[in-house]
Amino acid sequence: MMCLPDHNKDGYKKPCRGKTRDRYNNIKRKTAVVMLTVLLVTTVSCSDRIVINFEHEPVNGGVSITKYIGSSAEVLIPDSIDGQPVVSIGERAFYNNRDILSVTIPDNVTSIGNEAFKECLHLERIVMGDGVRSIGNEAFRECIYLESVFMGNHVMSIGDRAFQDCKSLVNIIIPDSVTSIGEWAFAFCDGEPRSGIGDPIGSGLIKATIGDGVTSIGRAAFSGCGSLASLALGNSITDIGSGAFSGCVSLLRVLLPDSLASIEMMEVSGVELGAFSGCPGLAVNYKGKIYESSILGEWMDVSIGMGGSAASLGSQRSQYDLPKAFYNAVNGK
Repeated sequence: MMCLPDHNKDGYKKPCRGKTRDRYNNIKRKTAVVMLTVLLVTTVSCSDRIVINFEHEPVNGGVSITKYIGSSAEVLIPDSIDGQPVVSIGERAFYNNRDILSVTIPDNVTSIGNEAFKECLHLERIVMGDGVRSIGNEAFRECIYLESVFMGNHVMSIGDRAFQDCKSLVNIIIPDSVTSIGEWAFAFCDGEPRSGIGDPIGSGLIKATIGDGVTSIGRAAFSGCGSLASLALGNSITDIGSGAFSGCVSLLRVLLPDSLASIEMMEVSGVELGAFSGCPGLAVNYKGKIYESSILGEWMDVSIGMGGSAASLGSQRSQYDLPKAFYNAVNGK
């Protein structure tokens, strides 16, 4: 005899009684097991999808990310992959990525490789964990919409051209842990389009704070930052490279630390130029004495050959510089 299920007042079927009820309960239990299995499989798959966004290779102490193959706008670098800690971001791992807007780097990552994020044109924000010790050459070069950079408290070195042409960067704070700033590291963070034609991209770098641990600032490190108006130098700087602040036309006042012992000089068109060429109106205080920028003579197009290419130090404003007496005083002449 067939057992037909009853209906409750809402029209939903009720299970049959007796053996049919037992059969129904068995089906429920099996269904629950199947659903739990599906849930577990789905969870593992989701985790796998997060991990497989990154190609990686084994290195000393863990793994290094070699390429990002995901499409998320907000990227969180994982603490580990396949049970191994992520200790570095390799060269060109995110090179020319047009999807990412922000990147957060965990504490176990100790290094960011050369050109790791170069030409990530839509990258706006980078947060580094306290484990990062070094930022490679050209690591963030031409990230033209990069607005905010939060360095960890243990970064020790900033590579050559690491942030060059970051046109939207407004404020940079270099922590006390940093000891050296590479050549051209923040050059041309000026808000101007790369071609020099068209509307400004942003206001450009306005304020730079250099921590007390920095001992050397590389050649042309902040060259061409035309909006830079506030510069705070740490009290441990001993060496400043030629053209380090050349073309910073908005810079009017700088207090130099007593620790400063050397500024590299470079002869161009028969004129020796130092760290502050092309800064009209600048006055620096060095060991209690004020030195003011003055005109040197003819209008000069000052450039330095870098790897076969010429890069303007003063954007044709380099007829202005601090007096020779200032450089002689610093260099002990």
